[in-house]
Amino acid sequence: MIKSIRGFSYTAIIFTVLLFVSIFFYYFFLQINNSADLIVHEARKDLSSLSYTISKQIQSKEDVSKIRALLDRTVAANNFIKTILITDTQNVLSTTDYHFKKIPNAHQYYIPESMSSKDIVNQHKILHNTIYYFSGLQKQSLNLFIVLEYKTITEHIDSELQSFSLNIFFVSILYLILISYIISKLIINPLEMLRQYAYYQSTIPKKFTLIELEYIRSSMIQTFQRLEVEKKELYKLARTDSLSGLANREYLSERLGWLISEADRSDAEFALLFLDLDHFKTVNDSLGHNIGDVLLRKIAHIIEDVIRSSDIVARVGGDEFVVILTQYDSTIELTQVIDRIQERVQQPHTVEKYSLEVTSSIGIAFYPKDGRDEITLMKHADIAMYQAKKDGRNQYHFFTKTLHEQIQKEISLDKEMKHALKNSEFELYYQPKTNTYTGEIIACEALIRWNHPEKGMIYPNSFIPLAEKNNFIIELGLWILQEAMKQQVKWKREGICDIPISINISVKQLFHRNFENDFKEIVQKSSIETAKIDIEIVESLFLKNIEDSKYLLNMFHELGVTISLDDFGTGYSSLSYLKEFPIDTLKIDKIFIDDYKSESGAIFLETIIKMGETLKLNVLCEGIETQEQLEFIKTLHCDYYQGYFCSKPISATAFAKLITQQN
Repeated sequence: MIKSIRGFSYTAIIFTVLLFVSIFFYYFFLQINNSADLIVHEARKDLSSLSYTISKQIQSKEDVSKIRALLDRTVAANNFIKTILITDTQNVLSTTDYHFKKIPNAHQYYIPESMSSKDIVNQHKILHNTIYYFSGLQKQSLNLFIVLEYKTITEHIDSELQSFSLNIFFVSILYLILISYIISKLIINPLEMLRQYAYYQSTIPKKFTLIELEYIRSSMIQTFQRLEVEKKELYKLARTDSLSGLANREYLSERLGWLISEADRSDAEFALLFLDLDHFKTVNDSLGHNIGDVLLRKIAHIIEDVIRSSDIVARVGGDEFVVILTQYDSTIELTQVIDRIQERVQQPHTVEKYSLEVTSSIGIAFYPKDGRDEITLMKHADIAMYQAKKDGRNQYHFFTKTLHEQIQKEISLDKEMKHALKNSEFELYYQPKTNTYTGEIIACEALIRWNHPEKGMIYPNSFIPLAEKNNFIIELGLWILQEAMKQQVKWKREGICDIPISINISVKQLFHRNFENDFKEIVQKSSIETAKIDIEIVESLFLKNIEDSKYLLNMFHELGVTISLDDFGTGYSSLSYLKEFPIDTLKIDKIFIDDYKSESGAIFLETIIKMGETLKLNVLCEGIETQEQLEFIKTLHCDYYQGYFCSKPISATAFAKLITQQN
């Protein structure tokens, strides 16, 4: 039983071979007959031609000897004639071979009409014809015999058969190879490709030559494509909420599990938001579930539109949604996203002829501090959401009360801080930098203060970290630069003083893409001498891009601006940076002055001051508040100090009065 196309093809080839063998033998024997026919035919032609010629040339038996040359020429011209004899009834009158002197008997030359040329050759028959001639008026006859060279004939036929056999053999082999190749190319290989495609569904076979196989291929491709589409649809349906088109609870659980694993590996945080529409049941009860369903779809699209592609949103209940936010730099940025969601949700929505307004309450839980698994996170976010509803709805609430209060405070401060700049609530205070030995004020540092209309004076440590978080430090820092430079020029113009002014630059501000151009523009507009500008940086700058840091500090130096390294000793920089970077002044942090009475504190101070002297840097001690501290740094040969002993930071007016009195 044939079990495969390949087996069937090989069986067909075997049958073809047998057919070829049959055809071969048929033509083999046909070739033998054809060769024998040709030889016998040619011999009979010679026999007939000789009979006619001789009958015309002789008139008696004695004339036979005269045509011997004709007989010899005929034998010589035909390799298959062994000898020619002319006889009468009793004697051989002439022969081309003297060995033949006996008249052939009747059995030897009797050839029935039905006898084939092949049998004539096989039976070694002698060809016979009668020669008629006239002697006077009397008709006479002689016998003409042609004896064939059967050995030569046999060799000739064998040679032709051998050549024929070889030709047939090679043609057959080539034919079989061609047939095998065609069958393999057009049937076997395509069917094998279809089998592999049906099994693996990987590479789609190219178009086939045979139309029937091409129909099968096209049908399989269409079937598999349809199955793939259906599989994707089923996969999507199993993980998609049919009403909103968002992820359903099952898919959310799958994504959340993956996200928790990734967060564990990378030590990352993400926020899970539980959003519930306020009074949505009223819409369903008053207008019908069909209106409510349309509204839910609109809300779903709004949330999708607000969040980023890396975030996750799912519908987990009637009017409940879960949003997972993964990429935010601060809680301020997080709350900005939440604000955008709530603002968009509470905008009027037109559904059929109705204009609907809904609000949302959102609870927020953080991974990992509010929960390390899906159930805990969802529960805590749900609790926070109900707290938001208790607090009046249309707001959000963090699960941890302390964190919630802190974030709310930051949010409030963030909004007020931006208004403060517009309302001119910020003011620069100035603290003198003093010569340790003479008491002369040789420079000052500009320090920002916030005169809040309700909260009073707010110091930098309350709002500068927040400004760093939300990038407000970029805008605020430019304002500080402008105000400080204008104040230095104003004091000089009024003849009060012409001393350098130190301005603190944050790392984030320094690396802002437009900082270099903004700085140069402010310098140009203020008309300040660049030698009167001192930029104060902190050691964390060196943890950033080293090449960019070096470029910016060199840029300052090329402009003539000096550079002070603030809070020296509290950061993480390598001492080698003091040599590599163009630093002019080291400012020793107050914590080391506070510890000057201890042996280790005194040694530390002395070491820094001597190192500064060795590197030819100015050294300034911060936080000098007593005469005793001042006397101590004098013994260490520290040239400059800054602190309450001279003056706390004061307003521009008070600073002008202070320096005027000193002068």
